[in-house]
Amino acid sequence: MTTMFKTTASALALALGAAYAAPAAMAQQQPPPQQQQGMAQQQPQIEPVTDEEIWNFVRAVDDVSEIVEDMRPQLEAANGQEEAQMIQQAAQAQMLEAVENQGLTPQRYNEINMAAQADPELGTRVSEIAEEHRAQDG
Repeated sequence: MTTMFKTTASALALALGAAYAAPAAMAQQQPPPQQQQGMAQQQPQIEPVTDEEIWNFVRAVDDVSEIVEDMRPQLEAANGQEEAQMIQQAAQAQMLEAVENQGLTPQRYNEINMAAQADPELGTRVSEIAEEHRAQDG
C-alpha cells in the first residue's frame, strides 16, 4: 500500500479503536519480548477479504480522509483541550459513520487494514483497487 494510504487507514484504525477503547487497547498491546519471536512469522488470521470489501475499505479510507482534512483546521483553532476533545469525538463519530456507510464494521475495517499491511499480496490488491477508484473519481 502507498504510504499516504497506509497513514490514513492507520489513523482511522486508531480513531475507531479509541471509540472502542477496551478492545483496541488489548489488540494494540505489545506482547512480551519472548512471545514476539514466535509471533514474528504469523499473519493476522481473518476471514478472506473479498474484492467488494476492498472496494468498501478504499471508499471508507477516502471518506475518512475528507473528514480528517475538514477537522484539521477546526482542531488547530480549538480553544483549549476540552474543545479539541469535543472536535475529535465529533470527528470519530463521523469516521465511524463513514465506515459503516460503506458496509464495514469498525472491527472488519481494522482487520482489513492490519491484514493489508501484513500480507504483501493483499496490500498490493488494496493499492491497485485504490488507484482504480481514484482514477474513476478523478
